[in-house]
Amino acid sequence: MTRFWVSERGRVLGLCALVGLVALAVYAVTAQRGVSWQDSGIFQHRVVTGTYTDLGDGGLAVVHPWYLKSARLFCMAFPQSLQVYAVNLYSGVGMALAVTLVFILTRLLTGSALAAIVAAVTLGLTHMGWWLATIAEVYTWSLAFLFAELLCVLRLCLAPSDIVRQRAWCLLMFLNGMHASLHNVAFLNLPVYGVLWLVYVRENQLPLRQTFTRACLCAVCWLAGASLLVIMVVSDLSQTRSLVATLTSLLVGGRYGAAVMGAGGVNLRLAAGNMALTAVSFASPCWLCVVKIAKGTSGGNVFKRVLLALTVIQALFWVRYFVPDQATFVLPTLGFGAVWLGLGAASFHKRTVCVLLALGCVSQVVVPWALVVAARPHMARLRSLPFRDEARYWLVPWKHDERSAQRFAEEVEGKLGKGDVLIGDLTAVSPLAAARAAGMIAGEWRLVSEWSGESVEETFEITEKTLHEGGRVYVVSPVAGYAPTAILERFGFVREGVLWRMREKR
Repeated sequence: MTRFWVSERGRVLGLCALVGLVALAVYAVTAQRGVSWQDSGIFQHRVVTGTYTDLGDGGLAVVHPWYLKSARLFCMAFPQSLQVYAVNLYSGVGMALAVTLVFILTRLLTGSALAAIVAAVTLGLTHMGWWLATIAEVYTWSLAFLFAELLCVLRLCLAPSDIVRQRAWCLLMFLNGMHASLHNVAFLNLPVYGVLWLVYVRENQLPLRQTFTRACLCAVCWLAGASLLVIMVVSDLSQTRSLVATLTSLLVGGRYGAAVMGAGGVNLRLAAGNMALTAVSFASPCWLCVVKIAKGTSGGNVFKRVLLALTVIQALFWVRYFVPDQATFVLPTLGFGAVWLGLGAASFHKRTVCVLLALGCVSQVVVPWALVVAARPHMARLRSLPFRDEARYWLVPWKHDERSAQRFAEEVEGKLGKGDVLIGDLTAVSPLAAARAAGMIAGEWRLVSEWSGESVEETFEITEKTLHEGGRVYVVSPVAGYAPTAILERFGFVREGVLWRMREKR
């Protein structure tokens, strides 16, 4: 009988592939099938139409050119009827890659496949990780880039020769440049890499000329990776003719600059809600492994210091970034935490780790449902979106059976006809614009919002003209902040299905 011997490397590679494929399968099955509310609907529209310009005053910080280009290429492999699903699935591909890289990194650091599995599974089933993997978002791919960069840093720490370390530096800078084209959170890593570069120069006692040459080579690699971002910045600079304005738009955007700099004030109720939502991601008992961090790793103390520095920077940014979607920015912290969790799991007895892993898998599926039941009576909001169960929408991570935005688009299409006007905010109209772009609805009526660019004065004029001519004008929500104040003061509203029809006040 012939015996087949599989090398240790082959077994590890096979296990890596298995982890990635299982994660991808979970996300593919649970990805949202139709259009989405809020930013996800905007991303769906941009990817399907191939338009990469900013809406509103978000600035360059919210354009994300690498994500939009790569997602567009990914979706082109699907038929038109599945393109919206493909945009959502692309986030799952990014998260599956991130989970796989966490497995590889933890396996290299600890030498334990079990510890690596615990880290990967815990991260992959976190509430926020799973949720963002099933809708159109950039954060999962940003996490994948973070761990690709960390693997380069580990290579730097383990490299047997100077030439190998230099190649690792070039790859690290190239990846960070691509990451910057995806999301400007990549810039948070550069100060840590800068300190690591100084350590590298000092330990290798590089002469000044050689140091300068290698630094220039790294800069070229970064610019090559960030080419999409560079093109966007140059284009914006040619229009603004102000380096300060362009860099401000790139680094902090036009809408949340004060929050990025920590000067935007704190909405305590909003912050508390975000922190409560974030806490759901720590439902697994596997996080207890963090308390027993392994003292020794194959990466040495330098790598652990880099990992600690990046963890602290990302965690501090998330904690003090008081914006409506603050909870989504916890994902890098969860990712780094999963690595620390894996380091701790390597010091536990295998049977204990297996029990924690089993309990973790169960709790990460059951806890969200239990929280829905407990939180539903307390989830009242200023305005409610049609068909959306707020508690279930925010607390249950899988979105394959969440169709509120899709149903809303279909109801609006059935309600409105040619010549009608609908006024709405970006949260509510983004699924309408995405559904129209994907051919899911005809959308012969007029949509007025930041999508179409009308000013408040122009919106008011359109409304009066349409009503004067006997046409119908609707709003999604007759609530301050979701419809122009001038409209709310001048007209009355009557509920008709999922919309509110405007009437002259008597």
